[in-house]
Amino acid sequence: MFLSFQVRSPMAETMIMAEFSGGNMSSEQILQPSDSRYRVMEKELKQTLNVNLNCLDKTYPKMASLFRNTIRKSPPSLKIAMLSGKVTSLVLVMGEYQSENMLDPMFKIKSEEEIESYGIKNGTVPLLFGVTSGYDLLMIHGLTETSDPIHRDLRIENPIYVIEIIPERLLLYLLVFDMTSIFNRGKISFFLGALALADFADYLMNPDVRYPDLLIYHGADGRLVKGVRDLIDQCRIGLEKNFVKHMEDIKSYYRSLSANHWRTCFGSNLGRPLRIIGLTSIYTTFLQYATRDLLEGFKELGHKIEILIEHHHTHRLTNHSVYQRVSEFKPDLILILDHFRWESNLGLLEDVPVVTWIQDVLDNIVTDRTDVRLTERDFVFSFSKLWLRDGTFDRPLYRDKKIHFLPVGINTSVYFPDKTQEKEIDCLYVTHLINPTRTLLSHRSMPSAAMGEPRDITIGGLKTDSIVMKKVFRSIINKIDSLTYRQLCEYFIRHDLFHSIGLEAFEKYGIDGSTVPKEFLSGFNSPIHMEVLSMIKALPMIHLFKNGINIKIYGNNWDRYTELKPVLQGPAGNGLELNRLMNKSRICISNSAGTTLHMRALEILGSGNLLLTRKIPREYDTASLFDYFTDGEDFVSFEDEDDLLVKVKYLIENESVRNTIAERGYKKACLTFGYASLARKVLGVVAEGMAAIA
Repeated sequence: MFLSFQVRSPMAETMIMAEFSGGNMSSEQILQPSDSRYRVMEKELKQTLNVNLNCLDKTYPKMASLFRNTIRKSPPSLKIAMLSGKVTSLVLVMGEYQSENMLDPMFKIKSEEEIESYGIKNGTVPLLFGVTSGYDLLMIHGLTETSDPIHRDLRIENPIYVIEIIPERLLLYLLVFDMTSIFNRGKISFFLGALALADFADYLMNPDVRYPDLLIYHGADGRLVKGVRDLIDQCRIGLEKNFVKHMEDIKSYYRSLSANHWRTCFGSNLGRPLRIIGLTSIYTTFLQYATRDLLEGFKELGHKIEILIEHHHTHRLTNHSVYQRVSEFKPDLILILDHFRWESNLGLLEDVPVVTWIQDVLDNIVTDRTDVRLTERDFVFSFSKLWLRDGTFDRPLYRDKKIHFLPVGINTSVYFPDKTQEKEIDCLYVTHLINPTRTLLSHRSMPSAAMGEPRDITIGGLKTDSIVMKKVFRSIINKIDSLTYRQLCEYFIRHDLFHSIGLEAFEKYGIDGSTVPKEFLSGFNSPIHMEVLSMIKALPMIHLFKNGINIKIYGNNWDRYTELKPVLQGPAGNGLELNRLMNKSRICISNSAGTTLHMRALEILGSGNLLLTRKIPREYDTASLFDYFTDGEDFVSFEDEDDLLVKVKYLIENESVRNTIAERGYKKACLTFGYASLARKVLGVVAEGMAAIA
């Protein structure tokens, strides 16, 4: 038998993946520290330790400092035994603690079997009492990994908690296991040493954290386990008491405000800046940044702002955290994107005006529910003029409610010209692609002959045969691939054409199109929708690259297009990092599938660089850049991949033309789309509405 440790080098792997043959210690040779074989193994294990510690310096700096201090006081040592020229025993020693024989195959088997017995699955929030082998931590981390591609893209993590009273035990396993992948994920919270329980209690009093729902205590002291159970219960009770207190504080404060206070609050008589709070989530891509930027606009106008958002990818924003911050901040105005008062734990704040800024046509936005309503203190804005005129809001929810237009803007403190940057990139394209598991990629890679055995499957509510579905998918892919780029873009924005892609394929194989769920044909859950969206973004970049353009692409999930591998850079940080990249580029491309007045387009203009964006017919453009800017003077548009290539080549070769257009676009964008001016418009609408309330 042999153990597959995650070690750093082939040499260490060769030495540690040693055959275990049992035997008694008296017949084994104990290696001394002076033995060259001992020194080689010690060197390799310490290299693994250093790699782990260097990673901890960045990800868990307090734990790294604790471990380094521990090593300085009591360096780890090894007990190594050999039999017939083979390593049979490796025991790690630090202070009074020593490990089991790390080369005993039963040590690994028993550890993994015990972890398996707990039935850990995706969604479980485990609490581990003591790391007893290293295998336990690795296995728990793997079992709690999410398989949901949306969760993976948004980094929605299930937390793991580790209470380790003897930190030396965990430290020793860092000699053997490369745990950098675990540490880099950051979803484990470690509570170490004599203060572990007190630190854990403090952590649980954060209203955003998720409580453990599974206790793993193999070999742990029974009194410790009971103590932790009691501690968790006490923290729950404490949180509930705090919640009740915050609710009472909120009720008391807002009941004390007169009707006249709210009428004059947004005028000039209040005598103090407004307090404005924004609710958002790190589990969004665009919305958290739009919330941040509009709040910055209010701040530029002299108001106090607060953003309520999770601080870690294992946290969840709860009604406890909302009420705690509201109780402390006492907002005069609340900002939410894509959601309404009744969805956001704001039941106690019926007197506080709420601004909802709609960025996406989600189910809750186009609901036909009649049991919810917008009050006179709810103010709704849409970033799309198209939605204001195409009937999107012709629903019971919006009856007698005016929807105001509010475009996205530019945060000029984040996006601005930076003349210190040298132009190193001809073309920059920054966007995420859809996780390929949500597209048709798996069906593309399946040979037509590999149909397998027929079996019953369900698509939405539609029951059909697996072989029929494989043929349907193949037909859909053939249809998509037969379209020109312009046709692909046209199909995407015209729902009648887009639905026909799937309907024709289903009906070709005898399935009534009326039985096919609409969400399969288009929308966020449709693999057809996601495939076409990926193609719209990727095909022009492939065309540029194949024609020798110096292009750099930033974003997630681009590795499905292997031909672009030389120019893929991984994700870029939003904000100043993105601004730096734009300022290092001669041309920045925006290629939204449905809107030209996109956040990315305005960021490019705000950075002072040339914007090259795809033209979308006005009647289908959700928010049109062409309403505010002139093509060829403030920015440049393209029709398809061939048109894009021609214009890219021209603009690269004509620096003066490029710079003139970029400067015009920058000046016009800052004049019209600064977030301070957008914030002023919001306050004007709210002030008018609140003044009209009797």
